[in-house]
Amino acid sequence: MQDYYYGDFAILRRGRILEIFVGGEWNQQMATAFAECFFELVSELDGQEFATLVHVAEFVLGTPEFQQVIAAGAQQAVEAGMRREAYVIFGGGIKLAQFSAMTPVTGEYQRRYFVSYIDAISWLQNEGYALEAKPGMD
Repeated sequence: MQDYYYGDFAILRRGRILEIFVGGEWNQQMATAFAECFFELVSELDGQEFATLVHVAEFVLGTPEFQQVIAAGAQQAVEAGMRREAYVIFGGGIKLAQFSAMTPVTGEYQRRYFVSYIDAISWLQNEGYALEAKPGMD
């Protein structure tokens, strides 16, 4: 049996915010590939505190193995300086429950869910994380 990647992702570093776009169905291999790219960008922050802005409108669902990889990665991200996460999510339901189950447990970290991209950016800005222009847009 051959393993397949089911989903897709893109990660942009915009100052101290990592803007993440995810789509499709995710399995363990997809989650592992994502974690490798994510932590490569985190290492460029040299220990600074950071936030993520996560777009999950195109995300479908993930396998239980995906959930384990992402939950462990989220805890590792908090240890590396992630303090805020803003999820832009539509519809909620099972998708919201799956993301909620992967939330790190710590007093330094906060995650919020938004329907509006603008509301998510505003919350991050109020928390001290300014969204810098996309590369090539300055």
